Amino acid sequence: MSKIEDVSVACTSCSRHHLTTIAALLNEAARMAKNRDMCDSEIQDRISMVEQEADAMERIDLSSEKISALPPKAKEVTRKMLNDVRTKIRHKLDMGIRWGQGSIDDLENIAKDATIINNTYLQDITPYHLEKLEKNITGTMGQTSVSDNTWIWWIVGGALAGFMGWLVFRKKEEEVV
Repeated sequence: MSKIEDVSVACTSCSRHHLTTIAALLNEAARMAKNRDMCDSEIQDRISMVEQEADAMERIDLSSEKISALPPKAKEVTRKMLNDVRTKIRHKLDMGIRWGQGSIDDLENIAKDATIINNTYLQDITPYHLEKLEKNITGTMGQTSVSDNTWIWWIVGGALAGFMGWLVFRKKEEEVV
C-alpha cells in the first residue's frame, strides 16, 4: 500500500527542483549576456522564468502554513534558504537586472549565488529526507518500494541536475578564460 504525503506539509523535494531550475536559468542568462544586451528578450524571458519558479516555490510548496508543519531542523534550513533566495536573488533582480539594467557581472554574481543556495540547501535538507526515508522503511517493516519513496528519486534527480548545471557552468567558465 502506497503512502500519500501530507499535502499540508512543505514540499522540500519540489523546492529543490525549483532551486535547480532557478540556478540553471540564471546561468544560461549570464552566458547569453556575454554576447547580448541585458534588455535582450531571451535574457529577460529567463529572468521572468526565475521569478515564476521562485513564486511557485514560495507561494505553493513553501507557504507559511506548510513550513510550520515541518520538523524544527527542516523548518530552520528551509527558512534560511527562502531568506537567501529573497535577498540574494529576488532583491538583486529587482534592483535592475529584470529591467535590463545592471551588468553581466551583476547577473553572473546572482547566478553564482543561486548555485550556492541550491547546493547548500541540498546538503542541509538531505539529512531530513534520509531520516524520513528511514521512518518510512521502518514503518513498513523493512518493506518498501520505489513507488512508496518516489520523493527520493526527485532528490537524486535534482542533485544530478544541479551537478550537471555546475559542470556546464564550469565548462563555459573555462572557455571564457
